[in-house]
Amino acid sequence: MKRFLLTLCLSLCTLMIAWGQSMSDAEVASYAAQQQKAGVSETEIASRLLQKGATMAQLQRMRQQYSQQINKSGMAGKVDNALSGAENRMRVNNGETSEAAVTTNEELAAPIEEIEEATTPTGQRVFGRDIFNNKRLSFEPSMNIATPQNYVLGPGDQLIVDVYGASQETLTLTISPDGDVNIPECGPVHVSGLTVSGAQNRIRSTMGGYYQTSSIRTTLGQTRSISVNVMGEVRVPGTYTLSAFSTVFHALYMAGGINDLGTLRSIKVVRQGKVISVVDIYDFILHGRLAGNVRLADNDVIQVGTYECIVEIEG
Repeated sequence: MKRFLLTLCLSLCTLMIAWGQSMSDAEVASYAAQQQKAGVSETEIASRLLQKGATMAQLQRMRQQYSQQINKSGMAGKVDNALSGAENRMRVNNGETSEAAVTTNEELAAPIEEIEEATTPTGQRVFGRDIFNNKRLSFEPSMNIATPQNYVLGPGDQLIVDVYGASQETLTLTISPDGDVNIPECGPVHVSGLTVSGAQNRIRSTMGGYYQTSSIRTTLGQTRSISVNVMGEVRVPGTYTLSAFSTVFHALYMAGGINDLGTLRSIKVVRQGKVISVVDIYDFILHGRLAGNVRLADNDVIQVGTYECIVEIEG
């Protein structure tokens, strides 16, 4: 089918030269029958007839008059597609509105629609670029998981302190903006910037004098929200409030994905002025690796630059 489309384009280039010539309906039918006996493809026959000066109206009449014979070879639908495709290209080349072209495209067969869409400059599809536009693939973090060992506590996180043994007690503590948790009878304990295991050791050392015959365990309850800036070539740049478990991929999804100018190979994560990670989306798509998809922290900046080059392959 693509060969047929290319043939039509070439035939239209010479159509104006041959336009002055004319063929009768009998000549059109005779020529078509001769070419078909010689083994010439149906698409080539239509192209040659256009070059020789046959009009589209004549081809349509030929299809109607000899529909029974042509349908046996499957040519009827191809002639229709040839005519529609030729009309469409003539409208575009003559500067008519794109609305007319769209209307004609809807009348074409599905394979032609796909080819036309793929070769339209504004409709080019880049492999992998739509990964963050899929509603079924949001990369949203799961909250029902064990606390990661490297998770760093911050203001807004909730700690649950369980005391068991000789004494039984459960404390729910929220880290204040100053980074402290206020433990009854023990006072404030600074835990911001520590991992959960580090906070447990500090809380245990503080409360140990009061619960010498009991065990103390600290776990993470509700997690805080963080603000992340997504900049550069994304569809909706801005500042997003995300879960502290969120990763780079989820932030890109929230920003609407990468736009037509954005790179998929070099997405930078900047933290406190330093690049801590460079994400290659194709490394995930092709190999399933998530090495660069780090967990985000408050005030991280995700920078999506422009692509360096795009290679288009046809055929």
